[in-house]
Amino acid sequence: MKAVTPSAGTQETHPGAVNATSSSTPAACCSRQWCTRRRCSNAPAPDWTAFEPRHTVHGFRYARFSRDPGDVVMRVVHTDLRRTATFTCGDDDLNRLHEVADRSFRGNAVDIPTGCPTRERLGWTGDYQVFVPTAARLYDVDGFGRKWLRSVRDDQLADGRIVNTSPDHARLEVIDNPEADHITGSAGWGDAIVHVPWVLWEIYGDRQVLAENLDAMTRWVAWALGRARDAHHPSRSPSPFVWDGCFHWGEWLEPGDRGPAGDPMAWFMADKGEVGTAYLCRSVRTLAAIHDVLGRTSRTERYAGLADQIRDAWQAEFLDTGMRTQAGCVRALAFDLVPEHRRAEIADRLVTLIRDAGWHLGTGFLSTADLLPVLADVAYRLLFQRTTPSWLGMLDGAPPPSGSSGTASTPTATPRRRSTTTARARSSGSCTPTPSVCARRPARSPGNGSWSHRCRTRGWAGPGEASTARRAPSR
Repeated sequence: MKAVTPSAGTQETHPGAVNATSSSTPAACCSRQWCTRRRCSNAPAPDWTAFEPRHTVHGFRYARFSRDPGDVVMRVVHTDLRRTATFTCGDDDLNRLHEVADRSFRGNAVDIPTGCPTRERLGWTGDYQVFVPTAARLYDVDGFGRKWLRSVRDDQLADGRIVNTSPDHARLEVIDNPEADHITGSAGWGDAIVHVPWVLWEIYGDRQVLAENLDAMTRWVAWALGRARDAHHPSRSPSPFVWDGCFHWGEWLEPGDRGPAGDPMAWFMADKGEVGTAYLCRSVRTLAAIHDVLGRTSRTERYAGLADQIRDAWQAEFLDTGMRTQAGCVRALAFDLVPEHRRAEIADRLVTLIRDAGWHLGTGFLSTADLLPVLADVAYRLLFQRTTPSWLGMLDGAPPPSGSSGTASTPTATPRRRSTTTARARSSGSCTPTPSVCARRPARSPGNGSWSHRCRTRGWAGPGEASTARRAPSR
């Protein structure tokens, strides 16, 4: 392609524009096999120029050229994941929704599972624990996930906390950073060390992924149990099994009022005990199931007993007061926190909240992925909603949903932590259509290469177009 000066917008993953390489043979005086010195006096003028960095990627949706670009070839870069499933149905909109979710995951699968391909490009732990069930059904992500989990274990702090992003750009293990330290150890994010290995075992059946992460899981759960015991939110009486006394991201970007505008500290310090305690229960229950799979029956009984105590504490504190939002109801049903005789009541409450919202979803980052699976007929009405907040609203050119959940389109005072691009929103599990939307009761237990292929400037390459990189060896 001709020498051009591109500038990137947002969304699709692309190598960016750093190095310039020429298709012409360099002069003999040049020491490199291919001359990359654009101002080399002895090098002939290039017939074409390639912009391709070696140590970074940049996501974008549009590319602008300051002169006629001629024959432009863009290359989509992501980890070489083997596809294991596809989804099609009789509705073109749902097929398209699935396509954008699939494309978004590929854009966020470049060596590690990132939160967005455009700005941060960080391996947010909470993001992948939300999306990993979908990723594992579409692609073989066993090696991809286990490689990333090694980074999560390496970044685990001495007290057992799991960092928000891994690899940890804040380097909390070696750099004193009080602000980053304060927001490290959140429910739903740190719990990735328990949930991601469990999902990989459920899909691939290899107990080794459980064994190699067991110590990190145990340390994380021990730290969370300790905080529940020793630190308490001032809004309620202390309870040793309610995890409310430290920072949680909570139901991030949930639509609705987030407190006084311009006062992010009020949001940071707000009580998020319902979310924290629910995730503590799920992780402890999952840890009990993991010990059972590994044949450690004495530990199974210990953690199963702790999970029952946490569930009882959650019911005492939140079963009535915490069911005022869609997210609270979804979490209660999906995590099996509700007594059997009250499940129908909470399900009816959830439907009422959805109806009162004009048949729009009102969940945030953590619970949107579980919204459709806990519903029955209402799920279809919610899925086919065309106005925002909704899934299909993204396809109609509606304003991009704020943040990662794809739901928070109402103004909030929540401190902004991450990109608001549509591609980022599509990358979370909340934006992936769930083929099976019948009502369900949750179970009690709870080496990578990079590749590129041709991509036209309008639309993605078809399956018949050849890849130019080698496939990574299977694990």
